Amino acid sequence: MTYLLDVAEFELKAFLGVSIVLVGYRVLTGGVNTKGLLAHKETGAFSPARLQLLLFSLIAAGAYLSSLMEAAAAGRYAFPEVPQELLLALGGSQALYLGAKGGLERMFRARSGLNKKFDPDAL
Repeated sequence: MTYLLDVAEFELKAFLGVSIVLVGYRVLTGGVNTKGLLAHKETGAFSPARLQLLLFSLIAAGAYLSSLMEAAAAGRYAFPEVPQELLLALGGSQALYLGAKGGLERMFRARSGLNKKFDPDAL
C-alpha cells in the first residue's frame, strides 16, 4: 500500500512540474496571449493594481499548494483548511484592485467627458 502512495505522490509531483514548465514555456514563447494582462482596460497604461492582484493570487495559490503537499507528506489525504490570514490577504488584494479600478474609471471618464448623463432624446 505504501508503494502505491509513493507512486501516486511521484505522479502528482511530476504532473505539476511538467504542467508548470509547459505553461511557462508557452508564456515565454508567445503561445499564451498575455498582452494587456497588466494594462488598464481603457487606457492601456500599466496597472499596478493588476500587478499586485496577480502577485497576491500566485503567492496565495503557492502557499495553499505547499500546505496541501505538507498534509500529504504527513499522511493526511484531505484538503487542508484555508488559513484565515490567506483569505484576508486575498480579500484585501481584491478590495485594493477594485478600489483602484473604480478610481481610475472615474478619472478616465472625467478626463474624456464621459460623465454626462445619458439622454435618450438626443438619439
